[in-house]
Amino acid sequence: MSVVIKYPFHINGIKLAGRNGGIGNQEDVDLLYKYASLGDSYIEIGVFFGSSLVIAGLACDGELHGIDPFDGMNKPGRPDDVTGLIPSVDHVITNMDRFGIDRDRVHLHVQRHPPWPEAIKDKKFDVGLIDGLHTYDACLADWEAMREHVTKYILFHDYNKSTVRRVVDVATASEWQLIELGNKMAVIGNE
Repeated sequence: MSVVIKYPFHINGIKLAGRNGGIGNQEDVDLLYKYASLGDSYIEIGVFFGSSLVIAGLACDGELHGIDPFDGMNKPGRPDDVTGLIPSVDHVITNMDRFGIDRDRVHLHVQRHPPWPEAIKDKKFDVGLIDGLHTYDACLADWEAMREHVTKYILFHDYNKSTVRRVVDVATASEWQLIELGNKMAVIGNE
């Protein structure tokens, strides 16, 4: 199976509730799908309307976890500039339903990160995506948490931003290796 996007509103011809938040090019969608399909569990920081969670859910049959305060990227109550909608858990669940992803597989942790959610403090995941705030400090905190909880692959969205590239440099200076680059996505691995 493959996933085809038509930015900003459709995945595989199905309209999203909300929009495809950031992964708006086919190359990065293909990378996310490829690496999510190599794992049995997936987590992401930065859910927005849930489009990346949908893509991972289509690729991976296991549990899907997302961490997001659902505050509109630090603008509580402010609608998205493109859709006029406020990102919410309801939109994410609607998107999971539209794509036939079993709700029992989806676990949303409605909070800021850090800290790591207490409910999954001891859980390990095969694949993770970092797409939260893109400041250096926020991205670094996301990396530091993910490396403790993700065993195989971590994807960094918005690798085209210098702050994210600097964090990937930190990550790959240790035990993780840069595996693949997409349009705005970097994939590092620990295998």
